[in-house]
Amino acid sequence: MNQRILCHFEMAVNEKYYQFSFQPGVVNFDDLDNALEAFKAELAILKEKALAAEAEAAQKKAQEESPEVAAEVVA
Repeated sequence: MNQRILCHFEMAVNEKYYQFSFQPGVVNFDDLDNALEAFKAELAILKEKALAAEAEAAQKKAQEESPEVAAEVVA
């Protein structure tokens, strides 16, 4: 039977629950710091994508609500 010992951290921030686990003896503090930095980088990418999607949705909604005006060229 394979068994692992994990260090498991749990934290509630603003009534939201977060967890982080790692295997002791396999990683050191530098590894943990690098992993947390990688998570931060991924979160930044996800945040950018969410903001872009939100802006695109707002733009589409604005286009649907505003009546289209036909442009005429007068010579």
